[in-house]
Amino acid sequence: MVANPFFWVAYVVLAFAVALFGHGRRIGVLGFFILALLFTPPLILLILILTRPKSPRVEPSKT
Repeated sequence: MVANPFFWVAYVVLAFAVALFGHGRRIGVLGFFILALLFTPPLILLILILTRPKSPRVEPSKT
């Protein structure tokens, strides 16, 4: 286990930066932040790149 505090600060900042790319996704920024903390931020970034954002809902017109 890495005991260097700089490593942990950098890890959390990187996890948050990756989580920001989760804006507009199904689980959102908080969900991706938690996933990036549990797994590794590069893995979650790869998942974000490979998946598409959720599509906006289109309401049927009332004509």
